[in-house]
Amino acid sequence: MSENAKALAEFRKKLEMLLGDFDESAKRVVVAQANHGMGVTMRNTPVGKSYPGHVGGTLKRGWKRGKYSKVGNAHVSGYSNNVEYGAYVNNGHRTVNQKGETTGWVEGRFMLEKGVNEADRKLPQLFDAEIARIKRETGF
Repeated sequence: MSENAKALAEFRKKLEMLLGDFDESAKRVVVAQANHGMGVTMRNTPVGKSYPGHVGGTLKRGWKRGKYSKVGNAHVSGYSNNVEYGAYVNNGHRTVNQKGETTGWVEGRFMLEKGVNEADRKLPQLFDAEIARIKRETGF
């Protein structure tokens, strides 16, 4: 076998290795993105005051990572919070008096949007890191 044929065979082997690793790489990137977004969201989630019979931080502790899955060609992961008042803290809400009249507005904290936006901004860096990892491991 000629040198060119050997080099081409080696190149083909490396390419096949890269293609076989695509799903694993996609999983790494998607999970890292979800972890980053959740971290930012948690840092921006306010903690209520503690007082006798009440411990603050329920909303912050309520954030949970979703499982990774592959749906068709899409790689999916995320996080959620099922604390019932979370949407009011995130989006804002009106305040009412005992008569049911609106007396004011509490601005939202938008912690979920901050986390999702930061995760989106982080994605190119995560791709670059994964490509660098693949290059190191495969010799490309």
